Amino acid sequence: MPADGLSVHDLDGPLPFHLLLDGSLRIESAGRTLCKLIPDIETTDRFTDHFELLRPQVDVRGAESIDKVLDRLILIKARKTDLQLRGSFWKLEAGGYLLAGSPLMNKAEDIDRLGLLMTDFAPHDPVTDYLFAIRARDVTLDEIRTASDRQKLLTRELDHRVKNTLAAVLTLASLTSGESTDIEQFNRRFEGRVRAMSTAHELLATAGWNAVDLENMVLNVLGGFLQNKTSGLEFSGEPVTVAPRQAGPLAMTLHELGMNAFKYGPWSAGTGMISVTWQLHQGTIRIDWHESGGPPIESSPKHGIGLSLVSGFIKHELHGDVTMDFDHHGLTAAISFPFESATI
Repeated sequence: MPADGLSVHDLDGPLPFHLLLDGSLRIESAGRTLCKLIPDIETTDRFTDHFELLRPQVDVRGAESIDKVLDRLILIKARKTDLQLRGSFWKLEAGGYLLAGSPLMNKAEDIDRLGLLMTDFAPHDPVTDYLFAIRARDVTLDEIRTASDRQKLLTRELDHRVKNTLAAVLTLASLTSGESTDIEQFNRRFEGRVRAMSTAHELLATAGWNAVDLENMVLNVLGGFLQNKTSGLEFSGEPVTVAPRQAGPLAMTLHELGMNAFKYGPWSAGTGMISVTWQLHQGTIRIDWHESGGPPIESSPKHGIGLSLVSGFIKHELHGDVTMDFDHHGLTAAISFPFESATI
């Protein structure tokens, strides 16, 4: 007992780094935070089992050594860690000694180095309050710099993508014009392609311009052809994401395949089915497209602008491969392209 009516546990609040020693320098209690930093401290261990006196340089052999430094500012070091405590020894009327100390810290980084939290210190400790304030300021400044750098990166990326998007729209307009026989057909086909680009943009915006979930893309791009019906489309695959750069070309690819199925394949009859499956294997995303239940088709039909766009998107934009085979029941396509990380 450090004093009449005072429990050693009462020291934990104001003195979380304290040591209470008996007359033979055996540890009777240690502060809660000190025990956190030196978890192998046990009561009845000797002071010298865990600590050595650095300043003043005194070889602690017994109580007489502590008596020489009473009421003086001392520095002790933990033997098994780089923790240093600064404080003073006080002699208790009931016998024994109380070391009231705190960790030696000169900069805010020391708080992280020791793995300490604000709750590990005594309330209203002016030194640690100051160091925590410095660390909070540094963290805030780092966050501001990071946010500013990201904003600049996003601005450059947005400028790049807007230019690419406008170029793509002009190209699609030219291609759609070449395959259309009248203005109504042009409007219908061109609007569908621009909507596919818009869907990719919306998915990217929802994902914070990070990777887009492939399942969401399949559902959003192809679901429009079914007019909210649940039949006509089956899709499944492991969780796979598509990098931002890949989202646009892949959405356009799915749209062109869906449009082909709507015009000539299983969706033209209203009773057919399209199955889309995917997997990620050894750094490559593979998408399999299979049509069934549609009207009979030629074994080798002529590729129009739509399917030619599919080949262009996969090979030139996604740097992948695509094979398209027609049998009596419909189109079977195998698409593969490299998996890319989620960075913009």
